[in-house]
This record gives sequence, C-alpha cells and structure tokens, in this order.
Amino acid sequence: MSRPRETNVLTRVFPPPDDAFGRLVRRKERKVRARRVGTTIVAIVVAAMLVAGLALTLLAREPRTEPGNGTITTANVGSLGPAWWSRPGRVGGTIQPILAGGHVYAIDGSERLRVYPVSCGTPCEPISTERIGPPTRWGWGAPVAAGDHVFVGTSDGTLLAYPISCGGDPSCAPDWSAKLGDDMSSASPIVADGVVYVASDARGAGLIGAYPETCVPVERTCGPLWTGRLPFGFLGAQPAVADGVVFVGSQDGVLSAFSTTCADDGGRCQPLWRATIGRGGSGGWSSMPAPITAVGSTVYVPASSAMYAYRARCTPVHGRCRPLWVAELDSWIDDTAVGSGSVFASTYDGAINVLPRTCGRTCRPIASIEDGGDGSPSVSGDLLYVAGRDGFRVFNASCGRTADPCAPLWSSPKSIGGFNNHATIAGDLLLASPVDGTVYAFTPGGSVPLPGAAAVPRRPSGWYGAFYGLVAVAVIVWVVRRRRRRRTAPSPSA
Repeated sequence: MSRPRETNVLTRVFPPPDDAFGRLVRRKERKVRARRVGTTIVAIVVAAMLVAGLALTLLAREPRTEPGNGTITTANVGSLGPAWWSRPGRVGGTIQPILAGGHVYAIDGSERLRVYPVSCGTPCEPISTERIGPPTRWGWGAPVAAGDHVFVGTSDGTLLAYPISCGGDPSCAPDWSAKLGDDMSSASPIVADGVVYVASDARGAGLIGAYPETCVPVERTCGPLWTGRLPFGFLGAQPAVADGVVFVGSQDGVLSAFSTTCADDGGRCQPLWRATIGRGGSGGWSSMPAPITAVGSTVYVPASSAMYAYRARCTPVHGRCRPLWVAELDSWIDDTAVGSGSVFASTYDGAINVLPRTCGRTCRPIASIEDGGDGSPSVSGDLLYVAGRDGFRVFNASCGRTADPCAPLWSSPKSIGGFNNHATIAGDLLLASPVDGTVYAFTPGGSVPLPGAAAVPRRPSGWYGAFYGLVAVAVIVWVVRRRRRRRTAPSPSA
C-alpha cells in the first residue's frame, strides 16, 4: 500500500489558478515579441543613420560650390572664386556663355552649341552638344534668351529657336528656324517687344530681318515680318532697338535706321535715314565690329576709331541725322558697353576709354583703363567687368567719374589665361570663357580647384567622424544584443 504524497502547505492554502501555466507562457511570448520589435526598431534606426552618414560623407568628398541667390556687389566681388569649370573646347575661345531656364548655353569655336547645368561638379560635362553650323572666323555672336526660347544665329545664315523647356535634352529640336543670308554668327540676335531682329552677311550685301518671337512656323520654318538691305555687307555691328527704331551698322561704316513697323507689300523695308560714319573696312575686316548699344532714348554707335551718340528719334536732314556728340579715340574700337553714367570703349591699343554719357559736340575720355588689348567690357549694377587678353578684371563702374581710382577690385587667376569675349552676370554667378574654350562659373566664396592645379588640401569633413562613429555604435549594439540572447537562451539540458 503506497503512502500518499504530502501536499505543500502553501499550495493547500493558496491553490494556483487553473490557467497559471498558460499565463506564464503568454507572458514569455509577449517579452519575446517586445524584444524582437525593439531589436527591429533599433536596427532600422541604425541603418537609416548609417545610410544618411554615408550619403553626407560622399557629398562632402566632391569639391563643389553651390551658387546662392544673391548678387555680386562691390562688397563681395573680391571673394569671387570658381564654382565650376568645363573641359576646354576648341582653342580660339567660346562665345559669351548665357544663363537661361537653369542651364548655361555656350557656342564654342567649332560652332557647337553646348548646354551645361547651372550647378555642376568639376569638370562640368555638357548635357548636350550640337553642331549648329560650319566653323567660322567671325563667331562673335552669343545665344540670346527671351520668353520661352533661346535664339541662336548660325554661321550658315540660320536663326534657330530652341524651347527653354528642353533643358539641354539631346533629342530636343528647335521649335522653328529662319534662313537669312549666308552668315549671322558675327552678332547676337536682339529681342524687343516680341520681335527678334537679326543681321546677316549675304553675297554682295548685308541683310537685317525681323521675326515674330512666338512664330507659328510652316513646317518648322518661320517667315520674316520684314527684311532690309545693308550696303556692302554686315560684320559684327550688332543691332540695337530704341523708341521704335532699329539701328544696324554695315561693314563699310554705314549706319542705317529702320522703323520697327517698317514693311511694304513685299516685306522689304527702306531705312528712315542712313549716315556714313566709319572709314571703311580693310582686308575683309569691318569698320564697325563692335555692337551698337541703346540706353533710354540715346543710341551709342562705335565706328572705326570714333564713338557717336545719336538721339533715337531724330529728325533727319537731307536723309541723315546729326549726332549728339562724337568722341575721337587714339585707336580703332574693338568693343563697347554702357553703364549708368559712362560709356566704355575698348580699343586695339590696349585701353578701355571712359566717356561721359552726356557730352558737348566733341567728347573726350575722362579716364583710361589699361586692359592689355582686345578687351570686352560689360556693365552690371555698380560693376564694370572687363574680359581682356591679360585676364578677367572687375572695376567700380563709377571709376573716372568719381574719386574712386580705376583699380581692379578683383582679377582672375593668372593660370586661367586671357579672355576675348563678354561675360554674363546673372545674380551671384559670373559666366565667362577664356581663349582655350573652357567655360568658368565664378561666384562669391567659390573654392573649386582650378584645372591643372593640385587639389587644395581639405580638412577631414565632420561627416567622416559621424559616419564611422555610427558604424562603431552599430557594431556595439549588435554585440550587446547577441550576448543578451546567449544569456537568456534556455540550456540544452533544461
């Protein structure tokens, strides 16, 4: 006869609930689930921090300067530095780069239109490259942006209208084109009041044509509103529009003034008046290679070694108008620009002549800036930008008229070399191209190393420390979790 097992006193006094074992199992399962959820959350957070740290580290490794949204002023021009640069193009230079729709457009020396992003690494590679015409020795004309299009004059006498919405898409084609003469690459198109004006060389003469900016083409071809004939030929005297009059020069030094509404039944227009002011071109060169500039109701016309100022709405006497003033300079004029109070004329003797905008009948320079020859001045705000054979320099645009000396506020690094084309100033971005065809984007605070130069030693980025610190944290968390699992794992003999 077996002896009955003694029952624990506590068990008799406090009997366990019927589902005690089930409760214990469920509690452990909840702990396991909570541990797994916590581990998963920690892993996701650590992984996200690692990815963010790696991305920021990679961004910090690429030397680049992002242009801001300010402007270049006399206060910050001294800190100009390269934001990016492209690879060199054909030796001989790139035409003035322009900014349109968040992209930079430039025509190189081989008549290829190159499109770059406005924010770029170095070297900046073009988004697209398209040949627009045969090579030419007169490639001075830059693209022009107006409305929804970028207008380009080519060396085979074609005006191309690219939609800005293309954004440099290699497959993008012009919305329309127009044929005028044989070569319109020596001057930029001009857009005024919804009309595109372009001049071109032609056999035995020159031509000027007016086209609607929003042309409705017939099979992608746009017909002119009107055309006008220029005596002898056209070469470089870029047109200007003021007070309803289009002014354009010809190769032999004849200034023609056409009405913007000029058109007869056949679309051929006759000028309101003409004036012979140049000394005539020689050896195939033009006596009016520099652009004509209109500011307000006054038109400034360079011809040979003289600068002329005309009233836009003058009353011609015997078919010609008398200039407001004339300035005779010591050498032939290469390029011009007009600021708020001065006219700047670069001459082949290596000087930038500073002329007052308001003069007597005979005007004389009030100051001279030595630029090394073939300088191309541009004015934006209070600053004068001079792209010359000795490099690129920036001056106060009031120099010569005030006590401010005509001393450069900023000069491009000598390693870049000389420039032979205008610059474009857009906000805090200065776009310019030297004679080797490279496109440079300068901005205040720009610090990208120049081509061919050793990279500037960079202090280790703080993101490197953050990234490797996150890696160490992730390893420690993994090790701790593994050790906890081993301690809480049930014994095989249990």
